[in-house]
Amino acid sequence: NTNPTWRVAIVDTATGDVHDPFTITDAQFDSLVVNPTKTHALVTYTDDSGYHVAVLKTADGTRIGNPVDLVGDPTIMFSNDGKHAVAVTSIADVTTPDGPAYTTRLTYINLLTASPSTQRYSGEFKLVQYSPDGSRAFVIVESPAKAKRTSTQVVIMNTDTGATVDSPDGLTFDGSFISLRSNGDVTTPRLSLLLTDGDETV
Repeated sequence: NTNPTWRVAIVDTATGDVHDPFTITDAQFDSLVVNPTKTHALVTYTDDSGYHVAVLKTADGTRIGNPVDLVGDPTIMFSNDGKHAVAVTSIADVTTPDGPAYTTRLTYINLLTASPSTQRYSGEFKLVQYSPDGSRAFVIVESPAKAKRTSTQVVIMNTDTGATVDSPDGLTFDGSFISLRSNGDVTTPRLSLLLTDGDETV
């Protein structure tokens, strides 16, 4: 059976109690990741309809809400406070003379409710970084520009609502993405992007 039944159980290491397992049927288990505060676990799995992620409470193993459907194999990123996650997928939809053209989807998940919110962008996912207070997620997407050049988008997300800040399309800069640095300031967070065409500050 290529799609067996899987059971994911939370074990209380202090008492040895095993909570009722989360059961996945006719699917393939992919991964289990725990948020930084160890209050929630995300289980990713695949079935005939695609990729999914379920949110479990580590206190008792119960599932929160319904599994979230995703397009593509996700990269899961958590906020520092452990209350939010972003599942990022990049799919090469078509092949162009300049190479594959990617579509990146950012699915914000409120771990307290398992409520998803998805934004879609043309380009390949590179990186996500949270502000020091966890209130903003800065997502880097890179895509081909005119004359075979590359442009870099910075999408800013409100982690409480999953909505984009200012423009849904994010901020676009010329050049390929190299690295990202934070000033570490909670009151006025700033990010410095190192690009092939020069530095930018967000």
